[in-house]
Amino acid sequence: MGDGMPKPNPRALRSKAIHIRCSDVELVEWRRKAGPYSLSEYLRLQLDNAPAIKRRSVPEVDSRLLAAVARAGNNLNQFSRAMNADRRQRHRINAIAVLAELVVIDRTLRGLLKEHIR
Repeated sequence: MGDGMPKPNPRALRSKAIHIRCSDVELVEWRRKAGPYSLSEYLRLQLDNAPAIKRRSVPEVDSRLLAAVARAGNNLNQFSRAMNADRRQRHRINAIAVLAELVVIDRTLRGLLKEHIR
């Protein structure tokens, strides 16, 4: 960039937006040309050669695994709420029962992990 303009900092906070109009055909073509980059990253590259940040692809997750982990998380959340409620009411907490519940949740999560890791 020999035009006297300062070199853009790729890590600077980008708080301004530019809006442009284009045809459906242009948009499809630009997205095709952008390839693995977002459209804004592609256009930034075209305009000032700023380094692009490659987007990570979102891994596919087995919906059954997601549901099972969500159930385990819900169980842990309910368990934590019950523990906190008992503590606030100054009830005695059975440490062995607490540990047993945590072991069940831990084993459930470990089993899920073992089933789904390749």
